[in-house]
Amino acid sequence: MLTVSVALVFFVVSLLFMHFLKFQWMRRQFPPGPTPYPFFGNLLQMNFKIHHEILEKVCILMQLINGLIS
Repeated sequence: MLTVSVALVFFVVSLLFMHFLKFQWMRRQFPPGPTPYPFFGNLLQMNFKIHHEILEKVCILMQLINGLIS
């Protein structure tokens, strides 16, 4: 006999699998693109490096905004 915990785990895994299949079926209607990973989306494909030129431009912009406000 199955215990309640084993049955619950089986039920949750079945729901996740059905959700995955539904997502794959719905995805066929969209144009092609990168495949998102569960729970992470496309975070692994993003570039998180911050370039110094961008930071310098943001600093200059913030100084301009602070000068206009004060």
